[in-house]
This record gives sequence, C-alpha cells and structure tokens, in this order.
Amino acid sequence: MSNTIAYLDALKSSNGGISDYRASQFLGVTRSAVSKWRNGHGSMSMSHAEKVAKAIDADPDIVIIETILDRCKDDEEAAVWKRIIKRLSSTAIPALAALFVLFPSPDASAAPKIQTTETASNLYYVKFQTPPTPAPTSFRHRRN
Repeated sequence: MSNTIAYLDALKSSNGGISDYRASQFLGVTRSAVSKWRNGHGSMSMSHAEKVAKAIDADPDIVIIETILDRCKDDEEAAVWKRIIKRLSSTAIPALAALFVLFPSPDASAAPKIQTTETASNLYYVKFQTPPTPAPTSFRHRRN
C-alpha cells in the first residue's frame, strides 16, 4: 500500500469514515484526483499532504516526505528520502528535551512566548519572547 493511500485512509477514519468524495472536498481536489491517487496514478501534492497531516495530527514534514516517496522512480532516490525521514524522526525528541533544559520555567507566567511565522517554502522561524519585567517601584516617578 502506498503512503498516499495510507494517509487518505487515516484522513477518512479520523473524520468518522467519510467518503472519498468528502475527502476530495476537504482537500479541494476533484473526486477523480483522489481516485487516481488510490489507483497508484500519482500522489498528493505537498500542500495537500500538509493539510492531511494537520487533520490527522501528524508531523507535516514526515507526511510530506512519505508522500514524496510514492513518486520516487528508483530505490536509490527512495533511500535518500528514507534517510531524511530517519534523521527528522531521531532529532525531534533530543531537540525538544534540549529546549526544556535551556528554558526551564516552573512558573507558567514566566514561560517564554513562542511566535512562529510560516513562509512560502514551509520553513518555520521561531522567535522566543520573554514577558517584560516590571520596573522596581523605587524607580517609578510619582505624580504630585
């Protein structure tokens, strides 16, 4: 079974067993496009794969790469993409652990705010913002 078919099935089951027609409406494609994907005549685009990933609560990068695997012409090309998937999967947990070590926050109000911006190339820039610290009361000017 191709990755595209597996993700289509996951999309359908996570939405109460919807039909391929409803899945095509959700993705903004024709019913025949979904039928072609099911019959192995192509795979979903990266933007459709990202939309599916968000709907099934999966990592969009992994879903995109796994649908790209369906388009690979030979085993050598597929091996490259599989290495990338393995690297993405193995670095995610240590990276998250490092964030917790670098930014410990026992007080929820002192937790850094995270602001992300998505660009057209699907890169995410992350900007950490810490809450402003109030000035000590001895430095505040008093009005008479």
